[in-house]
Amino acid sequence: MKEIRLIEEEAKVLLNLEELINRPLNQVSTVEYSVVGCIVENHHIVELGLYGCKLEEFPPNFFSLTNLRKLNLWDNRISSIAPDIENLKSLTYLNFEKNRLKDLPKELFTLPLQKLFLGDNLLEELPPEIGCFKDTLTYLNLNRNQISTLPEELFQLSLLKTLGLSFNLITKIPEEIEQLKSLERLTLEGLKLEELPKSLKSLPNLKELYNH
Repeated sequence: MKEIRLIEEEAKVLLNLEELINRPLNQVSTVEYSVVGCIVENHHIVELGLYGCKLEEFPPNFFSLTNLRKLNLWDNRISSIAPDIENLKSLTYLNFEKNRLKDLPKELFTLPLQKLFLGDNLLEELPPEIGCFKDTLTYLNLNRNQISTLPEELFQLSLLKTLGLSFNLITKIPEEIEQLKSLERLTLEGLKLEELPKSLKSLPNLKELYNH
């Protein structure tokens, strides 16, 4: 296996992670989906996959990985996100699916995220800071949480192409959804909706709607 050469601080983070998950983190070609490994460029970790590693918390100095662009934490046991996540200034892809998150720190919304996966958690609400992603976010998965209402700031995400709301406690989709002019895919499965908003018909790019 090719040796991973990193700057000293990031090498310590990698070692801490390997000790925490009790397995090596080798270089891989992708960190999406069910992958454990990393991608390194110019002695920096730029992508990191920690699928199914039973992580409950982040190791010391984890948020010093300021060159990290993709982070996949799918299927772990993390219940909170530290405010220090704001240090991951390069992060555009974050997968927190199937964890134990109950809320989201406001610092999360300072990142330049383009894709955010939050499905299969314990979220009861989406904070108004979601509107901070209006110039970057194209993909948002909130399926299988306990969300009952949607903040108006959600509908400021003018670049959003995919929105997953299935299997939450939502009973009404506001007519303001018509503001999501870039939306191509919307999932509303398992919701006890009184009715679909009439404004859905005015979404020019909507190609896929799942609501059964």
